[in-house]
Amino acid sequence: MLTGFILTDTKRLSSLLATTQYDVINVLSSYITSCASYINWQLIDAADPMYDNMDKSDCHTYYSILNDYYYGVGVSGGYNIPLFIIGGDDIIPMPAITSPLSGVGSEYIGADMVYAWPNSEIGMMD
Repeated sequence: MLTGFILTDTKRLSSLLATTQYDVINVLSSYITSCASYINWQLIDAADPMYDNMDKSDCHTYYSILNDYYYGVGVSGGYNIPLFIIGGDDIIPMPAITSPLSGVGSEYIGADMVYAWPNSEIGMMD
């Protein structure tokens, strides 16, 4: 069965949605259960107390959480693992990458695709 990751911060998400963290977790659990016949979603919740001492304003923190989880769980499937990031830059900070349109607009753009490659195969800007 296919395994995928859901990356979010239920505490930040509940604050943004003006609801309880419990309600957000219940909705995510219901979604995970409804998909269980074809994908095994694993919730990576940055609101977990084990991440309390981390800088949650920095995209590198979330990248590390995801990377550590990926290798810690030992998921097989190589790079063909779905990643569902719930929340915008206000929930999960988006790293900046060099713009592919050099000379047009900003030199860097926000992009969540960096989270899809383990071990910083695409360089994030500090």
